[in-house]
Formats: sequence, structure tokens, C-alpha cells
Amino acid sequence: MAILRQFLIADPLADLAALKAFNTIAVDSGVRVIVKSMSPFGGEFVWVSTSTATPDDINVVLPTIHGVAGRWIRKDYLGLKLTAAGQIDASQLGIAGPFTPKGSLTIASDFPTLATVQTGWTYTVATEGLIDNDATKTNTGQTFHKGDMIYWYAAGVVKWVDITGIELFTDDGTDIKTVNARNIDLQNNGLKDTNVTTAIKLGSAIDTSFSTTKKSICGAINELLSTIGGLQASDIGNDSTIPGVTVADALNAILSGVGMEFWIKKTMTSSDILTASNVDITGVSSGGELAIEDVVVLTDAVGLATGTNFELLSNNVKSLPNIFVETVANLGGNKTVDMTNASITGMRTVLEVGKKLQVHSTALACTGAGTIEIYVKFQRLAAGATISPL
Repeated sequence: MAILRQFLIADPLADLAALKAFNTIAVDSGVRVIVKSMSPFGGEFVWVSTSTATPDDINVVLPTIHGVAGRWIRKDYLGLKLTAAGQIDASQLGIAGPFTPKGSLTIASDFPTLATVQTGWTYTVATEGLIDNDATKTNTGQTFHKGDMIYWYAAGVVKWVDITGIELFTDDGTDIKTVNARNIDLQNNGLKDTNVTTAIKLGSAIDTSFSTTKKSICGAINELLSTIGGLQASDIGNDSTIPGVTVADALNAILSGVGMEFWIKKTMTSSDILTASNVDITGVSSGGELAIEDVVVLTDAVGLATGTNFELLSNNVKSLPNIFVETVANLGGNKTVDMTNASITGMRTVLEVGKKLQVHSTALACTGAGTIEIYVKFQRLAAGATISPL
């Protein structure tokens, strides 16, 4: 039996005997447990290590092995206690008489008549917007929402009282009942591996179904996006259309946004770095301007040879072309140089739209079979701005 975060015992206990037998020696005050079946029925209990309340095996339970203090106390969200018969005394709510469940209400004629209705009769409303307006019934004119639980107030008072939210869990472990209370936590494996579909509403305009079969997080997100992707924005009060998207689409949109950074890599052989002309290492940029934030070059065991200076430059219309310049002598075998320690030039700049990066050797073309890897770090200054190495 595990305790989650020192607050909730992970697995529900079967019955009163199991609750009494649970070893509380190392249990801190505030730990909660769900009991599935008790006489009159189960519920949630909280361990109070200082309690000396008189046990009644309904609202207060004393463990089999115990000290002077320490009791399991039934969790009473609304300050309610159960009677020995497992009922709520409605007087605890300031209203008279016990609750007597009478079923559900679908249409106005399902309400009882004024002559027959009794104090404490309770019903669950099965239809959204149901109005008690049948002249032959209680006919209070009140309107109710689907899922509401309503209680007949008292003899001589023509009124239903909405008591939604104080329903009791009477599940014995085999029968699943509808619960109307708000803010319900699903503990442990509450859904297990069953297939469940439920109507999901956003406001009152969007109504669709989702499967809650267990699956990976990515699978769940994909299902969510694929289910809601075709919605029209008019459903939520807008004139335009909301296009369908995939997880990949959503991630790409984020990663290609303004301010996002990325690197490109180009490997050059020494003899391909010329003096007579600049050699392109990227295609032209598109989608917007790109800030060049860093350059890192790494040579293999041979490196560059013969040329005087190695230059990385752009064909921008504005500014000086050179971005990174290092002597060929400093780019021999197994060298690493970045923008901060380049001996001649290391300049952050902005690559204009439709421009590219190039390399060049001064004085003489480089020679030999050594290689240099050129890494360039970009930051997008416009959404979707990009460039690719050749």
C-alpha cells in the first residue's frame, strides 16, 4: 500500500475491517483514504492523530491497533454527518426532514403533484432547462439544469431547493453511478483501460466527442487537435476560420517564431576555398531578416593550408561584408575558433532577406585535403525566416 505525497493512500480500501486493520503507526495527520464499501456505505476518511472522538464505525473509526489518540474521521465536505442508517439529516442544512430519493425528472409531467409530494423528496434533473410548469403537478415555475439534484422544501411551501453538490458516493465497487458534484478528483487508476466517450462542451456552441482510451501524450494531443481542428471560429464568436493543425504544425509554428534560434553547419575542403571568387556555403535567406549571433569553426587533423586569411562573409547590400576572419596559419590541424576569439574579425550582424553566406581566401587560394567545419548561429527577426546550407 503506497501513500502519495503523504496525502492520499493510493489504493482504495475494501471495507470497514480493512480500514480498522490499516497500520497507522507511520501515518501523519491529514492522510486520506477511500473506503469502497462500509455499512451503511463507504466514503473518504482523514487520519487525525490527535483525535480521541468516540468511535461509531460510521463517522469515526478507531484502528484495531491504536494508542490513546488517533481516529479515522469521515471527510464531511459540507459539515454533514451520517445517521446509523446512512442518511443525511436534512436539518443539518437548515431544512426539514430526511432526503428520500425518488428518481429522475425528464419532462414537466414527471414532477409529483402538490397533493402527493412530501418534504424531503429528492429528484435528479435529466433534461437541460427543465421547467416545473405542468399545472397538474407542483408547478413552481422554477427552471433547472441537467444534473441538478432538487429537494422539496417543506409542507405548505411551494418550492424546490437545489442541493446539487452534496450527493453521496454509494458505489460498492461494481455499480457505477452518475455523480453530479463539482470538482471531482480521479484517483489512482480511476478510468483503468476502459473506452469512455463523453460530450465535451466549450461554452454552449461546441459539442464533440473525445475518446479517453489510454495512449501516449503525443497521441492524446494529436487526437485533441485533430478533433477540434475543423471547428469554425464563428462557433466561438469570431468571423474567421480556425484551420486544423497537427502537433508537428504547432511545434513548427513555435520554433519558427520571432526570436527563435537555430544553427547551420557546412563542411569545406581546404582546396575549395578560393581567392578568385567567393564560394557560396548557403542558399539565399527567405521569410525575413536573420541575426548572425555566433560563428564557430573546427578543423580536422590537417586543417587549411596556403591561403593568407580565411573569410566568412555575406553579400549584403548594407554594411561591411566580412563577418568572421581568421588567419589560415591559425586554422591548421585540430583548431577551434569562434567569433569571440577570432584574431582579425568577429562581428555580429544581420543577414538581409534574399542574401547568402560565402567563404573566401585572401592572397592565395587554400590547398590540400584538410577540412573545416563552419557552424553559424542565427536568430529569427521575422516569423518563418530561414536559410539552409548548400
